[in-house]
Amino acid sequence: EHARYLMCEIGEIRCAVLSNQGDYDKAIALCEAALAVRMDAFGADNVNTAATQSMLGIAYKGKGDRERAIEFCDQALAIQLRALGSTHPATEATNAARQSLLLQHSTESQYS
Repeated sequence: EHARYLMCEIGEIRCAVLSNQGDYDKAIALCEAALAVRMDAFGADNVNTAATQSMLGIAYKGKGDRERAIEFCDQALAIQLRALGSTHPATEATNAARQSLLLQHSTESQYS
């Protein structure tokens, strides 16, 4: 169990690095693999699972897939609000990312 947790952590670090380098497809593949392990190990309603979902949302945002990004941010935010509350830094970060996506979508809709 501990080894799977560590592999998720390493995968998520690599996901963040790949996202920062603009290699979103590889980042998404790593995060999706980590999410499957987290779901199996911790369940769907766990803050560790939410962290991976939030990271996936960021990777999808970078790739330009706003719909998927919002979907993952929404899933993560729901868990974080229940488990951590609205003022926890992780919740605030996910909410800020989600709001940014919604604002960007709204702005683009106005001008298209």
